[in-house]
Amino acid sequence: MSFINTHRERWGIEPICRTLQVAPSTYYAAVSRQPSARQLSDEWLKTEIGREHRVNFGVYGIEKVWRQLNCEGVKLGRDRVARLMDDLDLSGVVRGKKKRTTIPDEVSPRPADLVERNFTAAARRCQVEQRDSGEERIEREYPAEPIVSGRLRPG
Repeated sequence: MSFINTHRERWGIEPICRTLQVAPSTYYAAVSRQPSARQLSDEWLKTEIGREHRVNFGVYGIEKVWRQLNCEGVKLGRDRVARLMDDLDLSGVVRGKKKRTTIPDEVSPRPADLVERNFTAAARRCQVEQRDSGEERIEREYPAEPIVSGRLRPG
């Protein structure tokens, strides 16, 4: 619906409907239809939610806006307030920081490596040299005795 409304001047309604494989009568029926009760109440609620958010300096989030509207006698669900605030791009202010549950002790010793892993390279794998002309040349160096699967490669 919104796509057709956006591009109707450029391509026309019927060609767009043909491309989208939608009957043009479906579009015309949707345009001529009266707004539903939910759409009408959503528009009214959006103004109330926006007002409540503005009155409280834009810091109220979903939960507080919902509670405040209920206190004023506007009975509606919290999820509906969340949906309408999302439509209006409204959000509350989050106080504090994320709770940090694990803080490492810097002075305590780390556990021993029982597997005895060694992450050092046997030799440099490649070396980049800069020539006088400005181009780079890569020289490859390999260890004298290549290791395959933990054993020395034969001869």
